[in-house]
Amino acid sequence: MIPTASRREPPAIRTYLIAGGAALVLRVGFALRFALTPLGRYLYLDSRLYDRMALAIAAGRPAGGAFFVEPLYAYVLALTYRLAGHQLWLVRGLQALGGALAAMLACGLAGRLYGRRAALACGLGVALYGPLVFYDAMILKTSFEVLALTGLAFLLVRSARSVSLPTWLACGLLLGAAVLLRGNFLVLAPLFALAAWRAAPAGRSVRLAVFAAGLLLAVAPLLAHNRARGGAWVLTTGAGMNFYQGNRPGATGGLEIPAYIQTDPEREEADSVAEASRRAGHPLSPAQASSFWFRQAARFIAAEPLAWLRLMARKLGMFWSHFEAADDLSFPYTRRVIPFLWIPFLGFRLVGPLGLAGALTLWRRSAEEALLAAAVVLWMISVSLFHVADRYRLAVVPLLVVLGWGFVESLLAAWSGRPRRALGVCLGGLGLLAAAAALVNGLDFYPGGQDEAPFDRVMGFGYAEDGRRDLAAEYDHRAAASFSRSAYDSLARGEVYRAESYLRATLEADPAYPGARYHHGLTLERLGRAPEAIAEYERAVAADSDAAEALTHLGRLRLEAGDLDAAERALAEALRRQPERFFALAALGDLRARQGRFAEARDLYQRALRQQPGARWVSERLARLPR
Repeated sequence: MIPTASRREPPAIRTYLIAGGAALVLRVGFALRFALTPLGRYLYLDSRLYDRMALAIAAGRPAGGAFFVEPLYAYVLALTYRLAGHQLWLVRGLQALGGALAAMLACGLAGRLYGRRAALACGLGVALYGPLVFYDAMILKTSFEVLALTGLAFLLVRSARSVSLPTWLACGLLLGAAVLLRGNFLVLAPLFALAAWRAAPAGRSVRLAVFAAGLLLAVAPLLAHNRARGGAWVLTTGAGMNFYQGNRPGATGGLEIPAYIQTDPEREEADSVAEASRRAGHPLSPAQASSFWFRQAARFIAAEPLAWLRLMARKLGMFWSHFEAADDLSFPYTRRVIPFLWIPFLGFRLVGPLGLAGALTLWRRSAEEALLAAAVVLWMISVSLFHVADRYRLAVVPLLVVLGWGFVESLLAAWSGRPRRALGVCLGGLGLLAAAAALVNGLDFYPGGQDEAPFDRVMGFGYAEDGRRDLAAEYDHRAAASFSRSAYDSLARGEVYRAESYLRATLEADPAYPGARYHHGLTLERLGRAPEAIAEYERAVAADSDAAEALTHLGRLRLEAGDLDAAERALAEALRRQPERFFALAALGDLRARQGRFAEARDLYQRALRQQPGARWVSERLARLPR
């Protein structure tokens, strides 16, 4: 056990300055390098969503209905846009300052628990953690979430013995502000309530009431807005859809977007409401759709509890896995293309095992350390109940750095004690660390990495604008290859709607990509968009890409439209290219039967059956021909 007195030594000012300065220099350096690349110049997915929300708010056009996502980050962006224009460098600069402040808060937290040496080590650990440097340059609320959770953890530990009512009012207000950033922060409310209750026997009820009042006061504007505009007392209308997305048949724990939702965050609300309305059999409001999806997830959990428990175990494993699984821009991808990230930053392979061992170590637990470990556990559960990605767990990294240092200190303190007890404690601690390291570094839920096609597309687009055609073509071809693989996988699963969007992306990246035109026409045809399918088949024929297949489908669509001459030309050309093509023979047989040329139709059907004897539909058409 580390002496209590050493835990209360406040870090020196220079410790804060060293940690904060190192964090700021690294973040500004990366942000400047990042902004010069196509990845930094263009916004996509959630970054584009928040940017457009902020531009609308800055222009005086806030959300017309209830908020689909927590709005605080968009309002902060809007404020910067109003003050300085649409300047992303300013946002990144503010987030770099926030990252430096998070490192300084980690200093204060570690100093309060473990002393000055720990303060410097943990502050520098947060400053040097690679994904934190990366996300502080992204136009995402992740940077603010890290700052908020680190600040709340510092406040929780510092206020654990306080009886000051203003302190507990501030705790409630700040926690409520964090909830406006991300609803998961609500899971910390029981810890603050417990700390307020345990601070002193006298005035417990008053402290709890003051804390609750501050929390409610902070979230009341959002609740009132959503009640007035959306008809329900909810924080967001997207919670139900997200919960169902992570708790449904076929879910694997990561970000697998359901087939009925387009791969565009700006379409998520409309698509989820439309699908909920379709399943319910009547129109639903966004708030009603959220409730619908919560009920659907609850039914899955009740119907298949063992499957859900296995899914939860998988998500908990993903939370602790070393791989930085992205749902926006990928850290591993960016690290490969931007040399700045080649600096040997800290990563989860080291911080994860030490932090997990620190959170699970029970023999040296003080009340403050228990609160910190509980914050990690509650955040883990709140993330795993939905779905897991690297940026969702990132907020607990500063806490893991502090707990990891505490774990090391506990082993050192135990070793200096009585020899027999020291040996047992150290062996137990090292065994726990080995198990944590095996969990973090052994589990690999993404052995082949993740789909990097959207990022290749951004790089290609940016290099094309810069006039670097060779690099642009290389990235575009890579993107097209990856998009087409995803399209074919979607087709194999019967997800035609999604396959069409992937094929559209393939052709945007590389219009001449082999086979893309034909397969795009195929998906358009299956979606009932015949005129678009005809145009795409004609482009495939002109490019001589899967021409026989495209001509066959083109001829059949022309036949269905009643254009017999165009159908005959297409089918005849298809058979010229592949004389015994089954579908072309059958389609031309249909055409001849329609023209009354039954003998030719019979011959064509018989030739088709020689290719596929089991085709009953052709046999039935042959049998119906007049003799």
